[in-house]
Amino acid sequence: MGRVLAAKQAGALVLTWHPGQNSIRDEARIPAGRYMGNVVVQMRQPDGALSDVPCDVTFAFAHLTFRPDGDIVF
Repeated sequence: MGRVLAAKQAGALVLTWHPGQNSIRDEARIPAGRYMGNVVVQMRQPDGALSDVPCDVTFAFAHLTFRPDGDIVF
């Protein structure tokens, strides 16, 4: 998946940002869209292993539309 540039843990959930994804909303062709990267959400299991958790990035798209210079903090 590439190198992790940012990671944050909240309880058992671990959110990581990885490079490698453009916005599908900016341009007619995805490769021309704004570079955003990708977020992966995982849950830390009792044995320390991480398992993927289904997630949706709709909030991030809406947030960036109305507050393009804002931060998402949890």
